[in-house]
Amino acid sequence: MFEICEEVNVPMNLAWRQRAACRGVEPDIFYPVSDEEAEEAKAICEECPVRQPCLEYAISNREKDGVWCGATSRTHLTDGVLRVWMGQSFEAA
Repeated sequence: MFEICEEVNVPMNLAWRQRAACRGVEPDIFYPVSDEEAEEAKAICEECPVRQPCLEYAISNREKDGVWCGATSRTHLTDGVLRVWMGQSFEAA
C-alpha cells in the first residue's frame, strides 16, 4: 500500500491510482513526442477525480517526462505555480 520515494524519502499512499481515469489506458498516450501531441492525455486527465494526488506524485518523484494530472513535464516541473493553480481549481470545484 505504501511506497517509499527514494529521492525525497517520503512514504506515499498510492491507492489513488485505483480511481485514476488513466487506469487501463495505453501508457504511450501519456508520453507524447511533443507538448502539442499531449491533447488526448490532457483530455483524459481533465475528467480524472485524482488529479491532486497525481500531481503530488509527479512532483515528489521528480517526473521529468509524460503528462501528469493534465500537465506536461514542462508545466508540472514548475510545481509551485501548478500547486497554487490546482489548489484554487479544487477549492472552487
